[in-house]
Amino acid sequence: MNSITSGIFAGFDWFMRIVKLNILWLLSCFVGLFVVGLFPATAAAVAVTNEWVKGNADVSIWNTYKEAFKKYFLKSQVIGYSFAMVYLILIVDIRLFLSFDNHLIWDVMIIAFSILLFLVLVVNLYMLPMMIEQGLGLKELIQKAFFTGAAYIHLTIINLIGVLAIGLITFRYPAALIFLSGGGGILWLTCMNQIVRNKIEIKYTKLHNASKGFNKV
Repeated sequence: MNSITSGIFAGFDWFMRIVKLNILWLLSCFVGLFVVGLFPATAAAVAVTNEWVKGNADVSIWNTYKEAFKKYFLKSQVIGYSFAMVYLILIVDIRLFLSFDNHLIWDVMIIAFSILLFLVLVVNLYMLPMMIEQGLGLKELIQKAFFTGAAYIHLTIINLIGVLAIGLITFRYPAALIFLSGGGGILWLTCMNQIVRNKIEIKYTKLHNASKGFNKV
């Protein structure tokens, strides 16, 4: 089998993995009417993609998903609805300030709340993969997710653009939701999280080695 054929088979294999995960994610969301199912389904999907990113491509999708769904059911609900409330408050406040006649107040508050909204988005991009990988509490999770996103802000912006692009593709081509959007989007988030964390670990190792060398001198 030549390299081209092997590449085609490997690509199709990964396509089917993502489709299977996407179907599981969608079914879990629908069964829970999205209100109950969305956040634990997303956490469970992250658990599967986290195994893939670590090199365990042949891990059982169903078993990993099922165990993670049960394990993170309550925690994901608390985190998910907490941030849903934050988004709701920010959006309501922004709409309120848009109705002000005083343009100075309008400009200042819109900028302030837009920055705050962006910071919340940064935290959200890294929270779930960290929750699955490290099992941190909510406070530590928020802090670490924020500093991770801020450490490589250019990669965080690429991460956000990727999520928005997947959302736009789904909006333009709704059939993508059935096959790829959920699983593909979650895999993207997990991969970007791993890339940023690897860069942070490399930087930390270099600084640690440099400080050890300085102390010896």
